Amino acid sequence: MISILFQIYLSALLITGLTGVVAMYINKQGPLYLRLLSWFILLILGVEKFANFWAGKYGSDHAIVNFFLIIQFLFYSFVLYNIMPKPAIKKWVVYADYGYLIIAIPLIFFVQGINHLNSIVYFIGGFILSFFSAYSLLELFRVPGKTNLFRTSSFYICCTILFYHCCTIPIIVPWTLLLHMTPFDSKLLHVLLTTVYCMSYAMFAIAFIFHFKNRVIEK
Repeated sequence: MISILFQIYLSALLITGLTGVVAMYINKQGPLYLRLLSWFILLILGVEKFANFWAGKYGSDHAIVNFFLIIQFLFYSFVLYNIMPKPAIKKWVVYADYGYLIIAIPLIFFVQGINHLNSIVYFIGGFILSFFSAYSLLELFRVPGKTNLFRTSSFYICCTILFYHCCTIPIIVPWTLLLHMTPFDSKLLHVLLTTVYCMSYAMFAIAFIFHFKNRVIEK
């Protein structure tokens, strides 16, 4: 069952990434963060497959996951930085990035160890991204004009980042603290995570589709 859920998750990544690549290729225009997002999703697909191979060979993929946690945090911070309309808030995203790196690197590489999934780093990064994505949504609603936010890519991107971390933190962080997990617990964990992952990447796909449709209307 777990292997089937993993394949469903990989399929969601592939479909979303290709949707973004095709949408960006046809339009040949769009903000840099949106063009990079589609390729980043495909990168996640590659990392997940490599991590699965690594776990099969060495018994754990925590080293890969811990390292990629930092990359994913920085990329999503970059996305939110570009979406935020206020320059005064953008600098706080940069400060948060520096603070995160100062905390995350020692914890992962020197305190808990790279071969142990670091729940503290995941929580801190998820909390920061949840805060800034929620703030970005608030600012988007405050922007004057008649634009329907529910048809904009930035709205769905912020919603995705907020939804993803608000849902995965309560699932992943307690799981890392469990000393023993039954087969039922493991299956339930993977069902919950796969559901959250698929819903999150579906929203990313919607963001790409609305960007494509808006560009077609503008032409």
